[in-house]
Amino acid sequence: MARFKDPNFVAAAFHPYLQPGEQLRNIAFGVKQPSMGLIIPLFLLAIVPGAIATALLTKEYVVALTDRRVIVLHFKGSQIQVQEVLEYALNYHAPAETSTGSIFTHIKINDPAKPFVAKFHRAGMPGNREQAMAIAAALSQPQYPQQFPQQHQQQQPPQQQQPYQQQYPGQPQ
Repeated sequence: MARFKDPNFVAAAFHPYLQPGEQLRNIAFGVKQPSMGLIIPLFLLAIVPGAIATALLTKEYVVALTDRRVIVLHFKGSQIQVQEVLEYALNYHAPAETSTGSIFTHIKINDPAKPFVAKFHRAGMPGNREQAMAIAAALSQPQYPQQFPQQHQQQQPPQQQQPYQQQYPGQPQ
């Protein structure tokens, strides 16, 4: 499992994926390990093969919160060789479930097209717990309807308002 001592090294991995003017706010390192139902039998068969299989089946991620979206990089190796990129707009994304315990922060995005699940250990890199909690908090915020550019909005003619008339009981309309 990769562990990073320098958050700036991890931040540099996101620069090719940033939009013009987009600013990084938080960065965290997380993993998705195989289920315990698979890990326990593998370790019961033999410790070394179980450890190797678990290491091979573990997925590693670095996640960044920007001023516009959350970017997830699935990578391999300590040099962050990116395998897959996922992104979720802050104002419009699938429902997210987050929780924080004493050791891990869990983030799950329930997007049918691009689901994401990972846990973030507090020792993943300096400040990893706080960074992961900030990303989780951003994903838990109420969302706003996606804003479409003005040229894509349907133009409606202005409606003429009727003059205000107060109605009293028994008054004919």
